[in-house]
Amino acid sequence: MPGLPTAIILAAGLSRRAAPRHKLLLPAPDGSGRTVVRATVEAFCGAAPHLAEIVVVTGHARAEIEAALAGLPVRGVFASDFAQGMGHSLAAGVRATNPDTPGFLVSPGDLPGLGPALVARVAAAANAGEPPFRRHIVPTADGRRGHPVFLGSWLREALSKLTGDMGARLLLQLPRERSRTDLLEVRDEAILRDVDA
Repeated sequence: MPGLPTAIILAAGLSRRAAPRHKLLLPAPDGSGRTVVRATVEAFCGAAPHLAEIVVVTGHARAEIEAALAGLPVRGVFASDFAQGMGHSLAAGVRATNPDTPGFLVSPGDLPGLGPALVARVAAAANAGEPPFRRHIVPTADGRRGHPVFLGSWLREALSKLTGDMGARLLLQLPRERSRTDLLEVRDEAILRDVDA
């Protein structure tokens, strides 16, 4: 029987568009006093019964990001080549996961509107397949794709070799992967609203 998927939250980027501020360390827009990255990660922590582990990939401003997440049940992974692009950060996160994980629930760290129920819904949809965890799951809101995305473990090798700014999107565009991808309409724009939006 498959285990539970591993969440990988990408919090390693240079935050160029928000410079000189770091967007992940800005206050979350809900007025809670949390940072953007903490609000995002807490949504995954709230969905912990559906996850084997939560991995947060750090890079730029590593110490500040780790401080913002203090006390949360997550494991930090430092991507030493983070400056070369998001692909390197995702690859570092995948390489750090348990080889037996049935898949990866991937999200950028700047989606502070996510809630635990939404994260759990995507994980549950992946688990609901026959057999479970054998299809990718991409949440949508009015047809627009968002995060977190569930990626099946058969992509582990390809994901672990990503470079530059190439994320998983190009892999999912391959014909064989498109045929194994389900879109999950969640009717919640929190999957779309990052801090740059």
